[in-house]
Amino acid sequence: MSPFDPAAATVASLAAALEAGSLTAEGLTAACLERIAAEDEALHAFVHVAAEPALATARALDALRAAGTVLGPLQGIPVALKDLIDVAGQPSGYGSASADPILPARSASLARSLVNAGMILIGKTHMTEYAYGSWGTNRHRGTPWNPVDRQVHRVPGGSSSGSAVAVAGGLVPAAIGTDSGGSVRIPAALCGLVGYKPVRGTIPLDGVLALSPSMDVAGPICRSVADAALVLDALRGRPARPRPGPRAADLEGLRVGTLAAAELEAMDAAVVAAYRAALGRLAEAGAYVREAPLPGPFTEAAASVGTILSVESFAIHRDRLEAAGRAMDPAVLARIRAGGEVAAADYHALLLEREADMARFDPVFADIDVLVTPTVTAPAAPVAEVDEAASPMSRISRVSNWLDLPSLALPCGRTGGGLPLSLQIVGPRDGEARVLRTGVAVEACLAAPEPAP
Repeated sequence: MSPFDPAAATVASLAAALEAGSLTAEGLTAACLERIAAEDEALHAFVHVAAEPALATARALDALRAAGTVLGPLQGIPVALKDLIDVAGQPSGYGSASADPILPARSASLARSLVNAGMILIGKTHMTEYAYGSWGTNRHRGTPWNPVDRQVHRVPGGSSSGSAVAVAGGLVPAAIGTDSGGSVRIPAALCGLVGYKPVRGTIPLDGVLALSPSMDVAGPICRSVADAALVLDALRGRPARPRPGPRAADLEGLRVGTLAAAELEAMDAAVVAAYRAALGRLAEAGAYVREAPLPGPFTEAAASVGTILSVESFAIHRDRLEAAGRAMDPAVLARIRAGGEVAAADYHALLLEREADMARFDPVFADIDVLVTPTVTAPAAPVAEVDEAASPMSRISRVSNWLDLPSLALPCGRTGGGLPLSLQIVGPRDGEARVLRTGVAVEACLAAPEPAP
């Protein structure tokens, strides 16, 4: 297979080909559009494809490169955006069939930053209605098909479902999602990809529909950690810069904190086995692996995040509820309405508790460099088996939103049936560089052949 096939190539390899002149932005964009035309009827990743604007942009970028103007390594790379990120002239539907899409006159800051980096906005992707749900299902607009199983319709993870399916299905090399409780990392995990959640405030969210202002962040979904780091730079409006390659020294002596056995009890056996096997590989590579002294159960923090999401989403959407009524997904409607039942004093108490937990958690990183956990509690389930009243997929991921910590999801093997499994790397609030550097090294370690016995 050609390294430039958008069904498999990384952003970094495509950027190198564009720089070398063996690939053009127009050719790459056309290849992505051909894949979308051939595959998206089955995958249902895109809600809107901006084919002509994307091709016109690609031609302009090729002309700039030919004239000696290069905006950066991402010039000419197509990217898809979740359908709550405004792009001028492209409809924003927010995953909902309860109201007509709007046509924004101005793009979100993060979309403009991607354009300024030379990326090509190829279209908008499906999502859970109003970004509220971790399964990735959408009753009225359709649930994207997780491409890891072409025979059984399995959940793609939410709420950035279409963004992950677009990358996993080979339709685009990168996509952008948002994450309020795991909505970048969960779909990345279930679709066998890399997803990154930064700390709040580092990527501007104007022009992005809010779910929970206390928790919301935006982040990339890609095929490698290096790709995620490149796109992350662009999202922030910084010059994208390739990171150093993986080095054994990045794992040698690394202090890795792990979950207690009690936190693993309710997880799928394949998830636990893959997690323990990955920790074993890291220890063999020289990492110092031990249980982290965590200040409290993850389940409690996950429940607190759920309450805050509900309260804040109710404040945002309360005027829509009566007008939308039956046209909204009943499960999403129930989650939003529950926020109206929470007393204001209880909500403010939770915010204070969150600040206290952040302070209590900080000392954990005096004893470890990173915390390593499973990303999700189980592999992708069939859509037909989903219990919409439950949120098991976000039990681990929500803690990073609660504590506002940088968190990276990356693949760590597959089940016997071929379903992806995922590892999460969490660092201190000022530890983004550490998380990404560790992620590159862990990715290489887990991809390397196991040493002979």
